[in-house]
Amino acid sequence: MIPDRTPCPQGRFGWTLMKRLAAAVVILFAVTTGTFADASAQIAVGSFAAVPVFGATGLASAVFMGGSVDQLETVTLAVGASGVWVQAADGSFSILIAGGPSFLKDAFKSKSPKDFLGPTAVTLVRTQIATDGPKIDKGPAPRVVGLSPTSYENYKAIGLTPQILPRGDNTIRAYGSFTGSGRLDLFRAVSTYNVAQPASSATPSRFEFYAQQPNGSYVLNTAVMAQTNGCLHPRKAIVADFNSDGRPDVFVACHGYDASPFPGEKNKIVLSQSNGTYAVSDASNDVGFFHGASAADLNNDGKIDVVVVDSNDPDRALVLLNNGSGYFARETPSRLPTAIRNKGGYFSVELIDINEDRKLDLIFGGHEFELAPTTMFLNPGNGIFAAVDATIVPSVANEGVVLDFTVTGTGATRTLWLVRASGGDGTFYTSRVVQKISYPALVSSVVLNKRPAQWIPWLIPAVVNGESIVTSDNVADGVSIPQ
Repeated sequence: MIPDRTPCPQGRFGWTLMKRLAAAVVILFAVTTGTFADASAQIAVGSFAAVPVFGATGLASAVFMGGSVDQLETVTLAVGASGVWVQAADGSFSILIAGGPSFLKDAFKSKSPKDFLGPTAVTLVRTQIATDGPKIDKGPAPRVVGLSPTSYENYKAIGLTPQILPRGDNTIRAYGSFTGSGRLDLFRAVSTYNVAQPASSATPSRFEFYAQQPNGSYVLNTAVMAQTNGCLHPRKAIVADFNSDGRPDVFVACHGYDASPFPGEKNKIVLSQSNGTYAVSDASNDVGFFHGASAADLNNDGKIDVVVVDSNDPDRALVLLNNGSGYFARETPSRLPTAIRNKGGYFSVELIDINEDRKLDLIFGGHEFELAPTTMFLNPGNGIFAAVDATIVPSVANEGVVLDFTVTGTGATRTLWLVRASGGDGTFYTSRVVQKISYPALVSSVVLNKRPAQWIPWLIPAVVNGESIVTSDNVADGVSIPQ
């Protein structure tokens, strides 16, 4: 859901007209039924005044005859829509993602009325969420040439553009040719528990694969893996070939019950099998609050290893060395920077060649307002970062939650991009912020800052309609920023 001030797809004039139509529906109903009683009372609350008719764009105008947000969501799903736009009292528009996670609905409720007291004009969205973001390239679905040796490249260098994702919670997602079709299939991990309930009642997440179709849409695929219970709280999924069979696998960083005392849990690995299916198991014996991860061959043994961040661990980050079969063990002593040990809350990490010397560098982020400045560590040449000096990335006041990193350009145009959310001013995850930083000068500018707004988990470089942009791989996020 996008609770920021995004123009409704119908436009201001169309929305004013819809308001008039809402009243006209009541009058028309009275005339056609031969009664001038309150016609709205004869159409059930929690329903639409008429069956919506969707146009070629996937939009339909409708009149919701009053009721709760839950009723609006139910009737929206019943007519095959994936979202519904509603105008708030202040004139801005919000979208309710039908069937989405509870936190999206809560954010919608905070922006829109808790209950609709009478006929309300709405715009329904089927399949494609209408936003002010980038237009979708209607060409062939992108194809995977082959697996790269880093998880960063297997997400942000695969020709990915904003996708129309399946309904529901898509926060934790990754892509690869999991079905062997050569197309960008989707893996997602869907949380199912409510943190407001005790940990004893928490239910595990669902791990799911979706096969990308020739037209770019996604269809749930239970042939490669039945819907399978995963960890309790997945936080990041990364793709690499962890068992050296030439097929993409998925490492899922998991942090466990997201409330005090934050007990942590084991990470999961989703490994390809010889029969073409996938199986889920623990990635290692380590238990922690693993909020971020990045993969590459760190010790040059030909096996893809993983760096994870764990805010519960004094080291704040650790290397999990791969034994070759997709099972991991903690590296000791650690090659990671001592500069972050016993510091604040680090929750994000990436292995990227920032300075273009063909060696992977490290960047860490998290809660800058909790003594965890966003920090880069340049590879000294041997991959041992323990004594490397820290390079501090400029902060953004009151937007102190750092979620993801992307690099674009080369030479004089080399640029580091950060996705942020609010933190440090008493709010938490209530904004969407993109920061642009030139490298190596580290000149910073904020190119997107909206609040209140739904936070964005991931950012990718992409080419859409011939324009180089940074964007989200979820079209519903509606983000498009020129590089």
